[in-house]
Amino acid sequence: MRQKMLARRAAIRDVGSRILAAALGGYAATYALTGALGLLLPLPPADAVYLTAMLAFAFYVVFVLWAFAARSARSAWALPLAVGGLSALPLFLHAMNR
Repeated sequence: MRQKMLARRAAIRDVGSRILAAALGGYAATYALTGALGLLLPLPPADAVYLTAMLAFAFYVVFVLWAFAARSARSAWALPLAVGGLSALPLFLHAMNR
């Protein structure tokens, strides 16, 4: 009985972590990736913003799907954290050069 309860709590924690990875991690990674692409694309600024805003929907869907397709909750967090961290670097460098 106790093992069932512990297994259920672990499953609830796993699903909760995946929901947070999809919602918060996916949103933050999408925001950073969209901003970085807006800076890095060799297009006029208005076109780059328009293009990345349209692509942001696809990026977010990928992060949400990944959060629930990953084998573990830890790997569900890995993609948004890696992409968000790498995408934040150009934004940070651009802010420092202004």
